[in-house]
Amino acid sequence: MGTSPWSLLLTGPIQDPADWVKAVQLAGWECHSQPLLQRSPLALEDPPEPLPDWIAITSVGAVPALIEAREQGAEWCKAPLAAVGERSARALTTSGFEVALVSTGGNATSLAKALIEEASAGARVLWLRGERAQDFGAQLRTAEFQVDERTVYRTEPAPPSTAPITDVVFFAAPEAVELWCAGDHDFRPAALAIGWTTLDALQEHQEHFSLALPLASPAPASLTLALQALATNE
Repeated sequence: MGTSPWSLLLTGPIQDPADWVKAVQLAGWECHSQPLLQRSPLALEDPPEPLPDWIAITSVGAVPALIEAREQGAEWCKAPLAAVGERSARALTTSGFEVALVSTGGNATSLAKALIEEASAGARVLWLRGERAQDFGAQLRTAEFQVDERTVYRTEPAPPSTAPITDVVFFAAPEAVELWCAGDHDFRPAALAIGWTTLDALQEHQEHFSLALPLASPAPASLTLALQALATNE
């Protein structure tokens, strides 16, 4: 997989990239940080009415909207929180929120199933989402939930730049995989995915990569362990 020192291109995540750079360096690898995506918050123009029974978070990109609402004293942000996977739950708890429900599957479908099992029939769910998110609301409506969808952030391509040749490329979002595969690259690296949804995107474009593997959990410490294992199993 290349010569020592090993090298990794970090294309994300958008949030707390310094923690992930440190994780790469702790593994003894050279790290090149080059985000493929950038996120812009969108204003929540009108408060949700009536108040929700649940708030669904399917991406860490929605957390700033909750923080802003809490700072403004909004009542609606006090509803129980349901989060997709460990990464979203960790972002919420780190920001001082209590998470009532965490899906184990790590994708929006798993959260929809968990909410359908946990919430009362006909519950009102406020879904704070990105512009490209889809399906989650439809799955809840099929179960006769009332869903209020609010778009609170936009994910866009970062300014283009030439990627350095590295042994591994790390992806933290399916959109980043799509951007990478749409580009022209002179090498076919191994790829690591932050979670299962991103791994699905890698597997759909497997011709661009020598192999694709997920982290054991969406945390910097897991990236360190994965890189140590890759170097050991050359």
